[in-house]
Amino acid sequence: MMEVQASLHDNRWPVKIHPLRAPGNYVITGRGTEMWIAVRPSGGIGGGSHLIAVINFNRCGCLDADKWSAADVQQYIGIENPVDAATLAAALDVILGRKQENGVAGTTWKKPYGRYKW
Repeated sequence: MMEVQASLHDNRWPVKIHPLRAPGNYVITGRGTEMWIAVRPSGGIGGGSHLIAVINFNRCGCLDADKWSAADVQQYIGIENPVDAATLAAALDVILGRKQENGVAGTTWKKPYGRYKW
């Protein structure tokens, strides 16, 4: 089990990552949410380097392994709740080996474009 801190605006919370037996499959828990995810190389499909499927949310999409934020998770994977998106972004930082900023994952937050209104 791995643990990381997620952040959204001024709030922080722990995110636990439980790897499953099948390579690339994980259970992510944090702030009242549990997500079952599968991470696979995209093979050039979808414009990103990794295909991320959130099985129990019925959502999937491609992300570039070099940079992403919680807003990218909302837009490209379709996670509508910003807290869930920040939780998944923090877990993906650890799973895909991206460096954390100031010891906190998911700190880069930008307002998503398009269909999400605040």
